[in-house]
Amino acid sequence: MSEKMKKLISIVTFILTIFSGICQENPENEYGMSTDQNKIWLTKINTLAKGEQLILVQNRFFKLNKPLTKSENEDVPVLIIDGIAFSEKTKNDIRQILYQELRAENVKINILVKRPDNWHANKRWTGIIFMNITDNKIRKKIKKLN
Repeated sequence: MSEKMKKLISIVTFILTIFSGICQENPENEYGMSTDQNKIWLTKINTLAKGEQLILVQNRFFKLNKPLTKSENEDVPVLIIDGIAFSEKTKNDIRQILYQELRAENVKINILVKRPDNWHANKRWTGIIFMNITDNKIRKKIKKLN
């Protein structure tokens, strides 16, 4: 093989390696996760500052360029925003507002990683994320679309 051909193969291999690494989905941004991944995600997000928490929640729940799907063996924490449960059926208009307009200064986030002792439910525990929007303009936009 010629020297030029070896260099070309090396360059192509390098580019493909970099490109494939960039294009791979980050498991932290997946909607449905295995039970262990979900527990790790919840534990991690619970230790972060509010701004970082919000980014992870936005990437997992509100990002518009990905479908919100999960298989039967995947977990998704319950997300409650101003008393309303968020789901994969939530309208794209609302998801867009939550992704683009929420900032750390206009939201309060509380995360329950472990089930409280006095909590009884028919569903397996997957964690709960409570979000309260403190910006009335954003609240009104969401309620208008709901």
